[in-house]
Amino acid sequence: MKTSAAREQNFTVPLPTKLREFVTSKIRSGQFDSEKEVVVGALELMRQGERLTQRDIAELRREIALGLKALDAGFGERWDAADLKAKGRQMLASWRGRRK
Repeated sequence: MKTSAAREQNFTVPLPTKLREFVTSKIRSGQFDSEKEVVVGALELMRQGERLTQRDIAELRREIALGLKALDAGFGERWDAADLKAKGRQMLASWRGRRK
C-alpha cells in the first residue's frame, strides 16, 4: 500500500545494535533498498499478524494437515531451495522495477 508523500511523516527511532545490524543486512542482501522499506515491511507484517483470528489459525492448521497427508501419500514434487530463492529474487527485482 502506497501513501502519498504529503501524508508521510518522518520520525526517528533509536534501534539496539542487533536490530540496526539486521536492517543493514537486509539492505546489503538486496531484499530491500532502504531502511524505510525494511521498517515499513516489518510493520506491515506486524499488522497482518494482528489480523489473524483463532478461526484463521485453525483453518491454516487444517490446511497444513491436509498437505502433510498428501505428502505422506506420495503426492508432491521435489524442489530445489537455491532454485526457489533465485526465482524469488528475480520476482522481487521485477516487482521493484515496476514500482520505480
